[in-house]
Amino acid sequence: MHIQVITNAQSITPYVISSGEITNTVNGYSVSSTIGQLITPTATNGNYTITQGFQQPSYDVNTFIQNIIYSPIEVKASPNPFTTYLTVESIQTPITEIRLFDALGRISFQEKYQQNTTQIINTDHIPNGSYILEVIGSTQIQRTYIKLIKQ
Repeated sequence: MHIQVITNAQSITPYVISSGEITNTVNGYSVSSTIGQLITPTATNGNYTITQGFQQPSYDVNTFIQNIIYSPIEVKASPNPFTTYLTVESIQTPITEIRLFDALGRISFQEKYQQNTTQIINTDHIPNGSYILEVIGSTQIQRTYIKLIKQ
């Protein structure tokens, strides 16, 4: 014997908007459901609650977002547009890392340095296109971004 069951899923949401609710209490147990969700009951007997489906109490979600303010550094990148090499020069702050991102946000070049103020990057392996140069100074909050074009 073969039985096939086809079901449709619902999207998850913490609240139910419905036109009615059914609640029954027998011997200290409660079963409640909303119209449109008759197969998702909640059972409660004072000490225990069994909840199925989407009829949930509201809840709070606490989030923490750290706001980092970057300190720009004065940087020159030349030539722009560049072809086979790129010179990156920091005026005052030593450079500890350089990254080059393509238009899709992928890292095309990344190198760490020992706090030099001028770096020459070989760009032969980098395809033509638009790039964002990220230069990181001696502290991680010292950063500058420059739009560049490879021809």
